[in-house]
Amino acid sequence: MSELDRAFAPSAFGPLCHRVVDALTEHLAAARRGEGPVLPWLEPEAQVDRWPADFAGGADALELVQRVIAESNHLQHPGYVGHQVSTPLPLAAVGHLVGGLLNSAPAVYEMGPVMTAMERSLVRWMGGRLGWTEAPDGVLTSGGSLGNLTCLLAARQARSGHDVWTDGLAGSAPLAVLTGAQAHYSVARALQIMGLGRHGAIPVPVDEHYRMRPDALDRARREAEADGRKVIAVVASSCSTATGAFDPLEPIAEFCERHGLWLHVDGAHGAAAALSERYRHLLAGLERADSVVWDAHKEVLTYANAGHNPPLLLRADGQVQMLTTQGIALGVLPQVQIERRETVFRQGDTLVLYTDGVTEAMNEDFDEFGLDRLRVTVEAARQRQPVDIVTAVTQAIHVHAGDTPQFDDITLVVMKR
Repeated sequence: MSELDRAFAPSAFGPLCHRVVDALTEHLAAARRGEGPVLPWLEPEAQVDRWPADFAGGADALELVQRVIAESNHLQHPGYVGHQVSTPLPLAAVGHLVGGLLNSAPAVYEMGPVMTAMERSLVRWMGGRLGWTEAPDGVLTSGGSLGNLTCLLAARQARSGHDVWTDGLAGSAPLAVLTGAQAHYSVARALQIMGLGRHGAIPVPVDEHYRMRPDALDRARREAEADGRKVIAVVASSCSTATGAFDPLEPIAEFCERHGLWLHVDGAHGAAAALSERYRHLLAGLERADSVVWDAHKEVLTYANAGHNPPLLLRADGQVQMLTTQGIALGVLPQVQIERRETVFRQGDTLVLYTDGVTEAMNEDFDEFGLDRLRVTVEAARQRQPVDIVTAVTQAIHVHAGDTPQFDDITLVVMKR
């Protein structure tokens, strides 16, 4: 038997799968009992050193699986607090195994006829749960960032005033999108990829609960137009990644309808509230949106990076149907350098400020939250130390100025004393 034949031999595949499933089942049971750490932490450099890319061959597949299990983040552990992704259902992992072997590619129908039909049905079911009475359409993407980009591409085509797909942006007025101050950073990134530039995202103030203020939308629109920009859309959050705030969609939708603007809702984290009778009220007005992103791996207990996940949803009308067809194959996007990211996250008595590239605005954040009464931990690439607030701010500002290269990428984790 040739090496290729051995690699595809059912007689080897079956027993290996049984052993792998047994190992995963043992891990699931141990994790649910709370055994071991949630995350066996290693610094990134040390982790990379443990996984050399020599690929000499001859590795024991089961031993590799067991090592990966042992050294990974154990999401089924009761100490896991749900950072970024939810704990996936074991049944979802079974679906991943099936999909991995079949390797269906729904980008071309004959390569994935079943997966294509399932995608269309799933998207329409999810759209129905969001309150869209007409048959919605959409596609599954590899993440919320790409979902936001694709929906904003549809908004640009529908509201720019000309056929951007055919004629491009040359000769048109600069475009702009109104976004809440708590919008996910992928929205600003998407607008830059689309050619709208850094000033294409017009920030709209938020209230004391970090929700977009509908009464501030018109002023933001008028100021953008006074600067020579054509506003084409509003991006609302349901909910924001940083604070969990649900923007008030009903008045935002009324504003968009009054001014002919596209309403996109980033529901990556919170759109699953549509499945809950208790929390669905948080999404009141979502059915009036033109597009929505919904991450199944956030609140619907599916696995992250599932290949085609989460869906972006677009309301059903002739114009949008055409846009979804053209928005499926975007190709490989260029790597984008994010120069600054400043996000405040509050949960209970914990306040976390993530930043890489600190500006003077951070001092305002410190004042706003009274951080003089808090202590700060500075996590650097190779250094961790508790420091007082003055030292932390000083180091952060020096990082921004390039005076302390050892702190070239920091995270400030601020906790109540």
